[in-house]
Amino acid sequence: MLELRMIDFGFGSAKPILKSVSLSLAQGEILGLSGPSGAGKSTLGRIAAGYVKPLAGEVLLNGTSPTLGHQPIQYVHQSSIFAVNPRWRIGRIISEAWQPDSGTLNALGVSRRWFDRYPHEISGGELQRVVLARALGPQTRFLVADELSAMLDPITQVEIWSFLMERRDQGLGVLAISHDTALLEQVSTRRVVLAMGHLQPAADIRQSETAESRVALSCR
Repeated sequence: MLELRMIDFGFGSAKPILKSVSLSLAQGEILGLSGPSGAGKSTLGRIAAGYVKPLAGEVLLNGTSPTLGHQPIQYVHQSSIFAVNPRWRIGRIISEAWQPDSGTLNALGVSRRWFDRYPHEISGGELQRVVLARALGPQTRFLVADELSAMLDPITQVEIWSFLMERRDQGLGVLAISHDTALLEQVSTRRVVLAMGHLQPAADIRQSETAESRVALSCR
């Protein structure tokens, strides 16, 4: 179980963007996180993965703070070119974390022919597959997928999310951050929305929006 408890975060003296935010994510679950731009979704994801320290609150993995070393919580965002060393060849980038089996590489569409190339010598979609393969080592229990497929073509999106849903069935937990609510509705086991520093279940947001629509219609 991955838990974020009473997380606060802000920049300097500015108004906090996260206020006592708590969420839990079980293995074998895809939790969809959406919300308006600037709401703090990526910041919350980075806090979950240990990239950013909150001003208050804690991140727990099975009831304890994550330890140093290979992190069982991995973070992948849409700009894969910034997540790799441009001077390393693809083979070295992948093996930095583990040696993926052929089944994983084939499922993600990662060709061994790329291994002798540099990141700029393959496409953005291909590099995103490489970064994802690197992240999904045998010790990975949770993946923070921050707009993971936003820059990819529809076919690649389907292939990647189909693979992640298979991994979910094998016990991987995924925090899926996206503006694409249609995608989240398809892949998530449940959804939450971050707005004004707080989380709400997506169902509550839909019910609120429906009620507002009814009021607007009754006033016409």
